[in-house]
Amino acid sequence: MTTPADHKPLGSIGLEELDQQPDPSWTVEDILIDSGIGVISGDGGHGKTWLSQLLALSVASGQKWLGHFEVRKGPVVYIDEENSGPLWKSRKNLLMKGLGLEYEDLEPIRLLLHKGVDFFPRTDKNGAISCKRVWYELVKELRLWQPSLIVVDSLRACHTGQEDKSDDIRPVMNAIRQAAALAGNNNAAVLIVHHTNKQGNFRGSIDIKLEEKMETLRNFITVGLAIRKQKNLKVRQPLAKVTLKK
Repeated sequence: MTTPADHKPLGSIGLEELDQQPDPSWTVEDILIDSGIGVISGDGGHGKTWLSQLLALSVASGQKWLGHFEVRKGPVVYIDEENSGPLWKSRKNLLMKGLGLEYEDLEPIRLLLHKGVDFFPRTDKNGAISCKRVWYELVKELRLWQPSLIVVDSLRACHTGQEDKSDDIRPVMNAIRQAAALAGNNNAAVLIVHHTNKQGNFRGSIDIKLEEKMETLRNFITVGLAIRKQKNLKVRQPLAKVTLKK
């Protein structure tokens, strides 16, 4: 049996030593830090996926997100277990036309549509916990494309655990972090799209850490022309402008 005398201190640092640390670097200026996780939440049909798709195009093109936030240009991997290929095509065409983008302007955006991505680990008959096969296949895909941004749309559709149980959500969030950390040398940030509950409040366990500035975006963002209550509304006019309320 070991005693406290057998162990070394963990190794704390003082405040003055923080001055030796590098300044933070951002995937989205002041919103989403490199290698960090952000959550954008809201009611169904209120534009979460539109904003996420717009962010994917902004990062891939290097254009400011919402015409305001600087981004770090790089490849994007978008995991989408909710939206179809045809819907993606129509939205992509609308957004790219509105932003004035051509394919040659973009770093790769790779879509994983309805691939059965599940971040909830499995437990064998002996109680051992491990990631599912699809998680390892996802990591291989991420290593292939070395993304700067990974989008998970939506959290509910990408795990089979229970959102109101910390014991379920904690390993899900850990699996997302680990996948991003193994994605290559591009300091991939993760944006998680998350639904609110019927009362309009943040849904699920507190272990789903909400990025405060992401949450406050819904208080001052106006998304023009395209975003309506109906998710599949046909919009013939391009999304020409996304502005911020003053």
